[in-house]
Amino acid sequence: MMERFDNNMILYRPVGLQEMELIYDNGMKAFPASLPQQPIFYPVLQLEYARQVASDWNAINGQYAGYVTQFKVEDQYLSEFEKHTIGESEHEEFWIPADELEAFNQHITGHIKVVEAYFGDAFQGFIPEQFGLQGKDAVAQFTLLANSYIYKRMDFYLEIRRNHKAVFLNYAFWQKHDFKNQGLKEKILQAIKEVWFTSFPQFPLASAVHADITPVKQTDLRSLEKPVHENVAPIKQKDLHPSENIIHQDILPVKQTNSHSLENPIEEDIASVKKPDSHSFTNRVDEDTISIEQIDARAHFLQGVELGLSGKYQEAIEEFFKTVEEDPDDVVAHTSLGVAFHRLGEDDRALSCYEAALKIDPKDAEAHYFRSNIFYAQGNVREAIAEYTVAIGLEPEMIEAHQKNIPQDRLTDYTGSPAEMYRIAKPAYRILDLNKSLETNPRQANVFKERAAEYYRLWNYGQAIADYSSSLALQPGDASALHLRGLAYEQMGQLDRAMEDYQRAAGIDPQLSDMYINRGITFGKMGNFRQSVDSLTEGIRLAPQNPNGYFNRGTTYFQQGDFESAIDDFSSVLKLSSNDEAAYYWRGVSNEQAGHQREAIADYRQFLAISQDANTREDIEQKLSQWNVGKPDSASGRSSAPEDTQKTNQVQSEKPDQDRDLYGLMVALGERALHSTWFGSGVNCYGEKAEELYAFTDQNKPIDGRELLDIASGIDQTMEGDFQAFDPGAASHWIFIRAWAGDGFYIETSDPKIKKQLKSHFKTVEEVEGASPPYESLFIRTGTDS
Repeated sequence: MMERFDNNMILYRPVGLQEMELIYDNGMKAFPASLPQQPIFYPVLQLEYARQVASDWNAINGQYAGYVTQFKVEDQYLSEFEKHTIGESEHEEFWIPADELEAFNQHITGHIKVVEAYFGDAFQGFIPEQFGLQGKDAVAQFTLLANSYIYKRMDFYLEIRRNHKAVFLNYAFWQKHDFKNQGLKEKILQAIKEVWFTSFPQFPLASAVHADITPVKQTDLRSLEKPVHENVAPIKQKDLHPSENIIHQDILPVKQTNSHSLENPIEEDIASVKKPDSHSFTNRVDEDTISIEQIDARAHFLQGVELGLSGKYQEAIEEFFKTVEEDPDDVVAHTSLGVAFHRLGEDDRALSCYEAALKIDPKDAEAHYFRSNIFYAQGNVREAIAEYTVAIGLEPEMIEAHQKNIPQDRLTDYTGSPAEMYRIAKPAYRILDLNKSLETNPRQANVFKERAAEYYRLWNYGQAIADYSSSLALQPGDASALHLRGLAYEQMGQLDRAMEDYQRAAGIDPQLSDMYINRGITFGKMGNFRQSVDSLTEGIRLAPQNPNGYFNRGTTYFQQGDFESAIDDFSSVLKLSSNDEAAYYWRGVSNEQAGHQREAIADYRQFLAISQDANTREDIEQKLSQWNVGKPDSASGRSSAPEDTQKTNQVQSEKPDQDRDLYGLMVALGERALHSTWFGSGVNCYGEKAEELYAFTDQNKPIDGRELLDIASGIDQTMEGDFQAFDPGAASHWIFIRAWAGDGFYIETSDPKIKKQLKSHFKTVEEVEGASPPYESLFIRTGTDS
């Protein structure tokens, strides 16, 4: 039965993974050119026909994937072609000569959609070549996204945007795959869908079809004249050894340990390399090989820049459109077009332009930067921070771009926003200072090592690896540099190289506890659980107060099915960090798997009492409801606010000695501090929970206010460190705190009530100069007279 929509006919085409990739690369607007041995292009008229070929042929051949695409073509154009019926059934298709395919594509209206997808057991998925998902198969990709969602939410959002092609092509498989933790799987799938909808609404994600779909009438595919509706040559699949895929069957979090020795660099180094200016349009084309089309594109581009700089944005847009038509791979033209749209208030179209630029060059710093500005203006501060971090990590000089003269060779959208975000600005400015030092004396291993740490904080792991390598070229016996380079390799998914560095570091310094923990994590990711446990156990022996060792060993035991050992390790985490919501969650899951329902209920209730993660809370509340168990406070009807207040007061009475340090400061700041998101950096402190604080601040992770209060209760003295607090959804911090050599705290706040609270809580509060409006600055001494 033919389907029509307005003056268009609805057609279908079953395709494999490789052709689906090319369709996506065409913006879901066109099918790729046919191979020489395939002179005819076959779109079909019935969904059942396309479904049968996708499931019975594509999914069991080639790359073991069959996608059913749906699209609309103008009726008038299709009337030029004759329909053909295949076999004895009512399976109809058009025969489009290959040399007509380009014209056929031009008569497709709207986007090509994927309406169903089928997968064979050997499906590995689209494997990207960059960022966190680099080199990972589809199952490993989902595992990484799940871990990121739980512990590095910014990384989760950013990875979906960076590797959107992999997400689009593999999402339907993730729906179908039988991950062990189905509750967490559904939560991650929903989170991916939400990010996708806000980022790429024009391309709906496909749905997998399971084996229990309504069967269709079968046709002997061998009787079809052209059974394979695939335009690209098949690729030979790499056989996986069974052990290579074990780890990916579980979706588990990882708590990475980042050595605090980043602040203790070694000496000597080698020369840095000055990067060319990749943004100048005049440097983009080789004058000896320039084509007529590129000459035309350049003329339109220069005219567009001139119009845009004079404020004539609509006219500039017309010229930039002509540029990208002549030269679709011109990144600068795409970003300049986006800036012009942004100036006219058409931010959706601007974002599309920046996406197009990043599709061509994912490392284009300006496209990341300009996109961040739109997120920031829309109030999406978390995602803006993530994008700014990438942009500045790729090109630290951009932190000062808003202070420079406006470039005359392209349209730009610089702002002071990233320079005001301390967690981004501090490493960026430090990198610029270190660059100058290396230009003066290029043989400073400590400087390379320190610059590597700053690049790592800005998520530029490639440059961090390069700098650690430069440092090691001068000081090959530096175990810390090897360990830290291993961490960077692991962030890039290069587990074998990470393992090599960890092994070398262990040979040089057998007492490096963080190395054993990170090596254990890597063993776990590789499916080597026994070695993972051994390495983590050694890390725990060397640093028994570090909860990360117990946590990661607990997740390894969980993957092995040793739930009792996992429960013991998560309990050890909670002894060291009583408000670790992830430990409560995973101990609850372990208790549930071990059949200890009462203990699982207690852990899930505790998780609900302290966690603000709406999606996970909903999952657990639904599970407790199925067990006929109420929420933690349902019996008394108390709200969470009084409970939080009670907890604060209890801790305050139990830890009066910390009143003059960070803990007392948090208590004085009150409820607003507890409900804020905090960022810390450059911390040096003493106390039983010092390592726990370093685990957040060394990697610039956000900290919930309640969690920071709990950590601060175990800090005896904070010698150095900067802390900023953001209200949920706020564009700027409301308080900035700097620990001052153990003598006190310098504070800037935009809230007059906070200033009054601090003065009433501390005896010695001095008003000092230094802050710019709307902030006021204070200094609180923490000596015996405070």
